[in-house]
Amino acid sequence: MNRLICLMALGSLLVGCGDEGVTDSGVDPTWSSIYSNLFDRTCNIACHGAAQIPLMNTAESAYTNLVNVTSATTSCAGSTYVAPMDPDGSLLVQVLEPRSCVARMPLGGRLLTSTQIGVIRTWIANGAENN
Repeated sequence: MNRLICLMALGSLLVGCGDEGVTDSGVDPTWSSIYSNLFDRTCNIACHGAAQIPLMNTAESAYTNLVNVTSATTSCAGSTYVAPMDPDGSLLVQVLEPRSCVARMPLGGRLLTSTQIGVIRTWIANGAENN
């Protein structure tokens, strides 16, 4: 019985921060589409919706805490989460791709596809508007 409980606990840790309903289809390079179809379903489930920085519990708070905001975390200090018109210089893209100062996100969850990351890159390259 104890072994079963341990296996169930381990399984819940491996699920990570969530990936419910995330698909390649239907995501447009707009903030509202990216937030509702990707971030709200992956980042906000358990990690950035509670206490993890940057806080992303609503579309407005996520936008405010990401765009033109410099990271204060020790491992990525000085990096801008979203630098409009500069996807390669944006920490958000760096943590989604395997080239970051921190672990690849979403931590423990299903990684975003190259198509999904491409939509985020396009949104940032187009100025990262709150649309």
